[in-house]
Amino acid sequence: MASAFNNTGIATSVAMAVAIHNIPEGIAVALPLLYGTGDRRKAFGWARSPVWQSRWASWWAC
Repeated sequence: MASAFNNTGIATSVAMAVAIHNIPEGIAVALPLLYGTGDRRKAFGWARSPVWQSRWASWWAC
């Protein structure tokens, strides 16, 4: 059984996939807020919130 501890290629692939996934997720959160409120700071702040939530959830699950 291959694991990320034994094969850094798998770990790198998963890390890149998660990083690439965060870009459209942030856009999907930010654009409606930007057009709805017109406030770039608020849209940017809320677009960053899923990133921190997923980090908190992964930390808490350990």
